[in-house]
Amino acid sequence: MSVPQNENNTTVTFDEGTNGTPIEGDLVIDGNNVAVYGNGIDETVLKGDVVLDGNNVRLRGLTIDGNLSVPKNNLAMVFVKVTGDVLITGNNNVFTGSDVFGDLSVTGNNTVLVQNRIQGAFAVGGTTDICTDNAAFADANTDGVIDATEIGEDLVCDG
Repeated sequence: MSVPQNENNTTVTFDEGTNGTPIEGDLVIDGNNVAVYGNGIDETVLKGDVVLDGNNVRLRGLTIDGNLSVPKNNLAMVFVKVTGDVLITGNNNVFTGSDVFGDLSVTGNNTVLVQNRIQGAFAVGGTTDICTDNAAFADANTDGVIDATEIGEDLVCDG
């Protein structure tokens, strides 16, 4: 996927013509104050790893068919489905309303984790500002959809 690199104060959107068709390739956002708005979790699918390597990045309404890395600060990831792992090492980040089919690992500080569902390991080593209403799940029928019967125990942050 082609995104202008090192460009600050940018908004990335997706044409409706891409809905349902995976967009191939890794994505690195290295500008600051960048917003990436998908057309919805079932509509915008990025097939590859995503690295949010700029500060104040917003990511919303899409599926990442790969891993998500968050090494920077003051990011917000909302309504995102990640089929791989999520690694949050930056500080002051928000991750909410999202589904992670791999592991979620947080080592940064002042993270907000609200209403996420995690299938893999849930490891929070940094401090959290808010950590509530997160739950484990097991996609028993491997259909990529989380049914109510597949949701398990509440997850509690250690940090």
